Amino acid sequence: MDIAVNKQIHLHQRVAEQQARATIKNNAVLALIELITNCDDSYRRLENKNIKNSGKIIIELIRKRQGSVVRVIDYAEGFNEFKMDERVAEYGGDTSEFTEEQAGRGYWGRGLKEAMIAFGYGTVESVIEQSYNKCILEHLNYKRYIPCKVTKQMRKDIGIESNGTCITLKALNSQIRIPQYDNLKRQLEHYYSLRDIMSSKMREVVLIEKNGREKIKRQEELSYILPKGKLYEHTELTVPGYNAAKIDLELYRSDEPLSSYDDEGPLRESGILVKSKGAVLDITLTKKFEGNIYAVRLYGRAVVDYIDHLLRVEQRPIIRSDRQGIDWTDNFSKALDQIISKEVEKFVKDEEKLAKESENKLESEKTRKRFQSALPELNKIAKLELEDTKGEGTGGSEGTINEPPPNGFDFVPDYSQLVVDCQATLTLKVIVPLKLPPGATIKINSDNNNVIVINPKIVLNEKGADESGIVTTQIHVIGKQVGAEGVITAIANNLQAEALVKVISKRKTPEPTDKKKAGLFREITFSPIADPRQRVRFEQSSGQVIIATKAPSVEMYFGPQGENQEEGHCQVMLAELVVEAVCREIAKRKIESGEPFLGEASAAVSVQHNRLVNQYGHKIHKFLVEKKFQR
Repeated sequence: MDIAVNKQIHLHQRVAEQQARATIKNNAVLALIELITNCDDSYRRLENKNIKNSGKIIIELIRKRQGSVVRVIDYAEGFNEFKMDERVAEYGGDTSEFTEEQAGRGYWGRGLKEAMIAFGYGTVESVIEQSYNKCILEHLNYKRYIPCKVTKQMRKDIGIESNGTCITLKALNSQIRIPQYDNLKRQLEHYYSLRDIMSSKMREVVLIEKNGREKIKRQEELSYILPKGKLYEHTELTVPGYNAAKIDLELYRSDEPLSSYDDEGPLRESGILVKSKGAVLDITLTKKFEGNIYAVRLYGRAVVDYIDHLLRVEQRPIIRSDRQGIDWTDNFSKALDQIISKEVEKFVKDEEKLAKESENKLESEKTRKRFQSALPELNKIAKLELEDTKGEGTGGSEGTINEPPPNGFDFVPDYSQLVVDCQATLTLKVIVPLKLPPGATIKINSDNNNVIVINPKIVLNEKGADESGIVTTQIHVIGKQVGAEGVITAIANNLQAEALVKVISKRKTPEPTDKKKAGLFREITFSPIADPRQRVRFEQSSGQVIIATKAPSVEMYFGPQGENQEEGHCQVMLAELVVEAVCREIAKRKIESGEPFLGEASAAVSVQHNRLVNQYGHKIHKFLVEKKFQR
């Protein structure tokens, strides 16, 4: 290893550094995308030759005060000394084997070296058969070592038992941004160009965080799961003017609204992945429908293998030079956008029609007027009961005492929404020792594999109890699929508590407060997509009383499309649901605001709830039920 070949890259340093900055943008995620897709390309070449492989890709993060390190390891083909010279020392030629039938993402072989240039320092260590190969690129100075026979210690040092490659990038560039572990994990899982890799059964991608001494702090397997939805259309199209350019188009409708480009950029859930034979090239809703509110549930893919021909044979630069998507100003790209846009337009028109039909059928004009006239009266009740509390009309409980669990052992609240692949916290409250003794073990489980409990076992600690004997524990969960629903169950001794959770694409932005709707209760609404296991609930963030029209005991009176909502028996049932939600919320707020009570807090909530129902129930019915149905 003492003999080395020094070689200067034949390219003006300023040009190479500018191109590297344009591609990597001082963002470690973009550098990792280049390395991960290179690994995937190598595995696919093996698979095309029917060579068995592990498909495993290891990503390591070693954060330091200066010179943090990222490392990517694969167990694929490996580099010999000639390929190292081509792929690291040469710039701008076709060094990625993209000209082969297998295709790939590294169209001009620049991704690896640009990542190394952008970081300021990088090494490539590779084992192929019994040969160990290594090169270093530091500020455009290329050094490649003479190959030698690999030893067991060398294999151990780089973590490769057979063939493979280990690429290490060291951030000598102080402007390189390396996200925190959880943020990095989510970005890699959701970045559009990595989704096929993260969702492939042929790949195992593991993210490992190490300390400065390279001891593992934590590690997780990365994955991506498509949103929960239904196939809208699967068709084959031809790009106008290009008879050989076939499009295999699949469009899906998500069960839940999805994040848009404005929300999360390249991590967005809505949009059509545009693919060539070897890679995901872009994500789009087409120029015409980007940002359209009726396209918010659309996702899918358009496979256009002809793009490989344009790049490989015609050398047509229809991919942006920074490789961040397709150049949509190219004539072929424009034609592709237009033909896909026609199919998106069908989806948008259907969604617009569905939205109007749902609005008309689920809430009649008469029902809407009754709801609107009832809201001021409901808020008068809330103000009268809560006038001495800080929670009046705010939907918050800042400054109040710890809220008691309704049954002494319960999730508070018992319904939550989780943003996909973002760790969330559920709150479980227990009255100790009345319900459970100190040191008791609580087991937590989920009934949905795509809703994962991170801490499935909790031991109660009485030291955490407040003056009322309430111990608050936190359950950490993560949702892996947009639209997934699950029940989180906590079990201890003979006690059981449940919380409903739903995985969404993005957190809804609160709408501006309407002065006409000021107060604790701002809207009463029907929802055909609300979880049917909870007939009615109050949503604090929006001030909405939400009635789940698909709940079995609601739908049998209400009708599948709300056709019975004006009938007397249905008006009575809806009024009773509103009474339940309104009185329960006011009762909880009274207790958490310091209302004196004897015995258990949960019992006090029930006492208040019953009083409110008896005192105001008939009045609420008068607001919500037509006089002709009253005695």
